Amino acid sequence: MDVVAAQTKAIAGMFHLPLVPSSLFLLFNVYILN
Repeated sequence: MDVVAAQTKAIAGMFHLPLVPSSLFLLFNVYILN
């Protein structure tokens, strides 16, 4: 989803951690949705 992707990019930009795998953000978003 574009919204989730946008949020993921926003979080990555805020934390400035490009080394962190995007999978962690995906799991984080899924955790919030659940």
